[in-house]
Amino acid sequence: MLNDYLSYLPPNKIILGLPYYGYNWVVKEGIPYAERIPGTDDIGFSQPQTYSAIMDTILEVKPQIKWDDLGKVPYFIYKSPSTSSTREVYYENAESLRLKYELIRNNKLLGVGIWALGYDGGYIELWNLLSEYFSNGKQ
Repeated sequence: MLNDYLSYLPPNKIILGLPYYGYNWVVKEGIPYAERIPGTDDIGFSQPQTYSAIMDTILEVKPQIKWDDLGKVPYFIYKSPSTSSTREVYYENAESLRLKYELIRNNKLLGVGIWALGYDGGYIELWNLLSEYFSNGKQ
């Protein structure tokens, strides 16, 4: 997809937008790419979650983190302690963002736009990675 944009614009005019959040889906069963089901008051609803909320969930439920090779993002499946619903969460982390930052660097794009700084909630790994790639003129 990036090549489509590069065929119309010079790379120094492109900023890659990336999220500091993910999505927490209510799913039918605990398998990758499970069927999403409508939420209810009893089982909860699918919803976006900030990076910090996702990290808090990981600390609470201690799921097995897996890798979605298509999206190049981590994900995990867990049973909600509060509703007993099966949940599937896809999100960006330092590993997935590193791949996207390399894409920016390798294609000489102008830079990165993040929605939203502060969604990390004090987990410093995303700031450290951002600094590693985009401070001191390293890009």
